[in-house]
Amino acid sequence: MNGTSSLMRPVGHLFLVFTASCTHLPDPPQPRAAPHVVSTPRTPSAPSIPTASATASTAPIDWQGVSSFTDPKALAALALDCHAAPPQGGGYERDPLSCRLEMDQSCVPDICFEEDQSECRPRCSQVCDSCASTCASSCDTCKAACADDACRAACANRCGACRQGCLKTLDDCTTGDCGKARAECRARIAREWKEGRCSSVCPRLSACTRACASSNAPEECAEKCSGKKVMGQCPEKFAGYCLFDVKP
Repeated sequence: MNGTSSLMRPVGHLFLVFTASCTHLPDPPQPRAAPHVVSTPRTPSAPSIPTASATASTAPIDWQGVSSFTDPKALAALALDCHAAPPQGGGYERDPLSCRLEMDQSCVPDICFEEDQSECRPRCSQVCDSCASTCASSCDTCKAACADDACRAACANRCGACRQGCLKTLDDCTTGDCGKARAECRARIAREWKEGRCSSVCPRLSACTRACASSNAPEECAEKCSGKKVMGQCPEKFAGYCLFDVKP
């Protein structure tokens, strides 16, 4: 597994971390300022009647309540800027127009949950971002050949449908691809747990780490609990499961 997983750290660290109660997630990042939209100045011409699908305006787009890139407000923004998107806010709730997925947590050790959060879901977001970038680039090329608002509106309509398609792909990836990966992971973990006879190891590991609570160096003491004498054939990555008294 890429990166450093809390479940793969030494038992001494797990002793201090996993025996604590589940804590809240860190404070979310502060919202970034909305991107500055700059419209290309045009040579004054005879006034034209603005259309509902594309109004030549430099006023900031109000993204409040917009949940689809095919929404008239979103299309108006794309008519001005093919790369338009609502500002990324903080928090842990999913923005329906963003490729960024909401953060989640597990209060007990769960190897498959960690793999899903650190590997599969980020891959889905990357695919979505790449897709959105391709849509915007195609829209830029489309609008470069335009001479009026109607043409730019048509380009924006195609871009909106394209961007919305990227979000559909994101949903399919997280529910389909990641759902399949989680199921395969859980089957693999259950098999490794059984083959390692981990159920018989957990009482020994728990007793060993509890005895370290009164030690002057509890983490160093708990490290000694991860040896073959205690763990036997059970992989060390399951130490957290034992300490939390959960089975995969």
